[in-house]
Amino acid sequence: MKSNKLKLTGSSLTIEDIYRFINSDIKVELDKSAISRIKKSRALVDKWVDEEKVIYGVTTGFGEFSNVSISKGDM
Repeated sequence: MKSNKLKLTGSSLTIEDIYRFINSDIKVELDKSAISRIKKSRALVDKWVDEEKVIYGVTTGFGEFSNVSISKGDM
């Protein structure tokens, strides 16, 4: 029997897991290692924003607005 919890690790999500999530009342939990990687990624993006690097979809718009810079206050 499958658990009523879906643990996201960043590398183990399957189509079956997504189907269970959509069609069931299951709780989602982030694995500690995934949380650590998310925090490291966020710190890197924050660093790049502080350095005023051009990052598609973060410091610029999307698609036809990719050449439009987004102000720091709106990021």
